Amino acid sequence: MMERLVVDSVVHWAVEYRVDGFRFDLMGHLPLQCMQHCRAALDSLTLVEHGVDGLRVLMYGEGWEFGEIANGQRGIMSVQQNLAGTGIGSFNDRVRDATIGGSPFCDPRIQGFATGLLLRPWPVDAGVGQGDADCQRHAIHVYGDKIRLSLAASLWDFRLAEDCDGNEGAFACDVHGGGVAYAAEPDEIINYVSAHDNETLF
Repeated sequence: MMERLVVDSVVHWAVEYRVDGFRFDLMGHLPLQCMQHCRAALDSLTLVEHGVDGLRVLMYGEGWEFGEIANGQRGIMSVQQNLAGTGIGSFNDRVRDATIGGSPFCDPRIQGFATGLLLRPWPVDAGVGQGDADCQRHAIHVYGDKIRLSLAASLWDFRLAEDCDGNEGAFACDVHGGGVAYAAEPDEIINYVSAHDNETLF
């Protein structure tokens, strides 16, 4: 019944109010089937019959996987790794973490590619656990690879010519343990570095 409410509401807003995009907060907590039914319902709308080209209506959200839905505990949910090929977009937090470092889940002082890692490190006595210069040098190269993958639309089947560890022709979905590239089409990804859930870039 809840799924029907979600689907009917999306269609109502698209047809009656000409809403041309839907952002779902904590989308990962909605079953994938619900989101796919929303997408299918929108796709069925036509200019002739409904006054709306449903294929042009955007659907995206937060595909985070945590808490009670982690590891598929509640079935197949609308999390990042399940969205490829659905036409539903999600925010890519992995590229944010690579670019600015830190995250809502670790020390926010940890540096990333664009915030001083290796080039302007914290003093040793600051208590920021980023490792020695060699560790930071490797980390900044890993972050660089992740940023390159995001510039290729985070497409899971993109092949990176060579990663910083010398691996050639690896599928993007497998580079450095995966996670950064999980989309089948460019409209299924929102790569960002600064948003309301974390500090600004600088």
